[in-house]
Amino acid sequence: MGARRHSMSVVQSYCDIHVAVQKFGILFFGDKREIFMKVNFYATLRAIVGQKSIDVDFHPNITAMELVEKVVKIYPALDPELLDTERRFHRHMKFFINGREALYLENKMNTVIQPEDKVDIFPPVGGG
Repeated sequence: MGARRHSMSVVQSYCDIHVAVQKFGILFFGDKREIFMKVNFYATLRAIVGQKSIDVDFHPNITAMELVEKVVKIYPALDPELLDTERRFHRHMKFFINGREALYLENKMNTVIQPEDKVDIFPPVGGG
């Protein structure tokens, strides 16, 4: 009976950790702590990535532009979609931090991102 309780508490601990990872993107490996940021993609970008979101390793003081550079390193097919020939984020593409377009933030693509921020990248959308 004691062994059974122990395995149930291990499972519960694992579930608690899994929930924390899903919410905050933090993984622990031994003494190392790795933080991941979820980046969401929409429309044609989602088709290129092959999923609606990815986890990108996060470091303190990363800017929106640095995050884009990390993303295109992981998914090179996104490079021409997101960056112009001078390695600037295309003005027609949309990069949102917590629901606000980076273009209208004080530091634009140099805005520092926090691990709990919501990041969305999508192409321009038309319709009527």
